Order: sequence, then structure tokens, then C-alpha cells
Amino acid sequence: MDIIRDRASLVRETNEGWLENSYSVKIINVSEQTQRYQLSVEGLPGIRLRSDSPVVTVKGAETETVAVRVEADPQYATKGSHEIHFVIQSIDDSSLKVEEKSSFIGE
Repeated sequence: MDIIRDRASLVRETNEGWLENSYSVKIINVSEQTQRYQLSVEGLPGIRLRSDSPVVTVKGAETETVAVRVEADPQYATKGSHEIHFVIQSIDDSSLKVEEKSSFIGE
């Protein structure tokens, strides 16, 4: 898994008043079988991941890039950079789980 933060817009405020960062998540399926993956994010209280594709299907030995948005409560995502972790879990094989460190930019 590779995480790329959208540097064109560091942080924006949602309609709910939360802070949002955008990322591209590159998922590489190194197995020969098609895998379905569930993405999540951890690191700040109440942090949540938004995506048009909650489950990502990647064919064997292929790569898929997914645009996601991460939202955090401004009470916890204060000014500066905060360490977060993206987690990708295979729905088809529970032994396949990867965690990747990234950062969330607060106000």
C-alpha cells in the first residue's frame, strides 16, 4: 500500500465543521487471486474515512488507486501535522492486513 496526500488542498472544512484531508491510496495485490479490501483509518479520536468505494476489488497481480477523504474533529486535529495510520484488510483472506503511516494536517 502506498499513501499520497493531496498537496493541492492541505485541509478544508466540511459542512459538518470537521477538517478534511484528501489522499490517494495505491493498493497492490501481490497474490494471484482477486482480493476485496476494506480501508480504514486510525490515529485521532473519531477519525473517519470517506470513499466512493468502501470495498475495493483488485485482480491478482494488479494495482488499484483509490481516492479517499479523511475527516477529523477540529477539537483533536489542532494546527500542524498529526500521525495517522491507514489500514487495509482483505475481506477474502483475514491474514492479509497492512498498516501504513501517514499524516493529517490540522487547521
